[in-house]
Formats: sequence, C-alpha cells, structure tokens
Amino acid sequence: MKPQTHPTRVAVTGATGFVGQRLIRTLQVNGWQVTALVRDPSRASRILNPHNSPDISLIKWDLNDENSLTELVNTSALVHLAAYIPKSMNSAREASQCWESNALGTIRLLELAEKAKISHVVHVSTGNAYQFSKDKVIETDSLYPSHRTPYYLMSKVCGEVFATNWGLTTNRIVTILRPSSIYGIGMDPDSLVSRLVRLAQSNDVLTIEDGGRFQADFIHVDDFVSLIFRVLQHQVPGILNAGSGEPATTLQLLECIAKMAGRNMDDIQIHGDQNRPIFGFSPLNISRAREMDGWSPRQLKEGLETMMECGK
Repeated sequence: MKPQTHPTRVAVTGATGFVGQRLIRTLQVNGWQVTALVRDPSRASRILNPHNSPDISLIKWDLNDENSLTELVNTSALVHLAAYIPKSMNSAREASQCWESNALGTIRLLELAEKAKISHVVHVSTGNAYQFSKDKVIETDSLYPSHRTPYYLMSKVCGEVFATNWGLTTNRIVTILRPSSIYGIGMDPDSLVSRLVRLAQSNDVLTIEDGGRFQADFIHVDDFVSLIFRVLQHQVPGILNAGSGEPATTLQLLECIAKMAGRNMDDIQIHGDQNRPIFGFSPLNISRAREMDGWSPRQLKEGLETMMECGK
C-alpha cells in the first residue's frame, strides 16, 4: 500500500491523554502540523508544546462545547480521541453524562468538521463493546455491550454510528478504530495492568479476584498510535479492530508480571471460583489492521517488560 501525501494539518481531541500525547509526538516527528483541541490550553501547552513549536497550535474545546471553531479551517484530518470515562463504570447515574459527551459530543464535533471542510475523520471507538465471545471477533460481528460497563460502552457505540452516518451523508472519509484494552507507561494508575505491576513490584501478597477468569485483549499504546498514524497516511475508510489478537485472563496477566518481578508463584492468592466460565471482553481479529504497511502489534510479554523496567 503506497502512502498518500499527508494532510497539511491534523486536529486531535483528547490530545493531553494517554494516547493523545504519543500521537502528537508521532505526528511531530514525521513532519505533520497539529491542532490540539484541549480544555485548558495553558496546561496543555506545558505538556504538548513546552518549546513553543510552530507546528502545534492549541485551541480551547471540550466534548460539551457547541462553539464554532474557525481555527479548524485548512485542517485536512481530525482524530477524535476524547471521551468521558465515568469513575463508576456500572453506575446508571453515569449514563446521562456518557450520552451527552460521547454520543452528542461526537455529533457536535462532526458538525464543526463539516463546516471546516475536513475530509477525513478518524473516530476512536472501542473493541470492548462486542457481544462476548471466546473466539476472535471481526468488524462485522455484533456490538452489544450488555454484559459489562454498558453505559460507557454504549455511548461509544452510538458515537461511532453517528460518525459513520456523517461520512455517508457528507461523502467524507471516516475511519472507525476499535481498540481493545490499551496499556503502557503513563496509563491510568488505577487501571488493571498498572495496579498489577505495582502489586508485583511491592512486598504485598499477590491477590486476584473473580477466580482470575476475567479476560481482555491487551494492546500496547505505541502499537495503537502506530496504527492511527498509518490510517492517517493512507486515508483508510471503514472499521478496523485494534488489539493484539490474543486474549489474556487476569490470572495469566498476573502470572506473567509476577514472573518478571521475580516473585514466587506461590505468592498468588486467587479469590473466587477458578472454574467459572471466562468472562469479560472478546479477543479481536486484527487481520484488516495487519494490512496497514505490515502493522504487527507486540506480544503482551514484550509490552509488559517495558512497564516493569520503568516500574510503572
């Protein structure tokens, strides 16, 4: 696949986030100009542009902002990373804010994109919204997040539906990326992988809940950013799963981390039924993503090693 000429300027929401910061750096290194849509430009400047590079501009905007962004004129592509992530994933009280920010917020952003004549939108959805399956799911499999975190995941699904419809009605290129569970240095310290790394590197007993049977497909943040960059280069339309393609249970994850930390496997205490069926999120079939210049995500062990070396 031959790369297209890259856009003169790319706008990015969620630019100061875990994925966003790495994407901004990748775009910079490769000579792209970036407009970061951020809630607090002064804070974001310290994070994203400490050396006052002319290749980065920062604009105040958030998911609930209905103001027009005239600064998006001459922007060729938009990457929508920003999302409202509730503190309590299973609380019905969070449903309204999830809907307002992640679904309606996407509509507001797309309206701005249309006014600015942006030709390519990359909308980051989620690969954890598929109806649960032990087998690898493909992009045409059912999205039905009733089994876990339904309020957040459903709002992300709605945002992707709105983005797809916008592309069809405006004849613009829309790429939907469905990442699985993203991990790496700098991730939320309360997230599963981060907590297990800290636990293994402490002297605390290694405990795990639910029989260690919760399952997810883990993708390293740098691999996901690499895929976003390829999608921007080639202006690829449609839906792409973004995962490692291999599931891991929490027990397998903890055993791998504990071994790297030199911990005794006898230190692991498993709470709950170890014979219960595996539950959680489906592994992703990433065949389509692998077509992007031979994109190939690293194995979980390799990604975890980088976190262990940094103690995070």
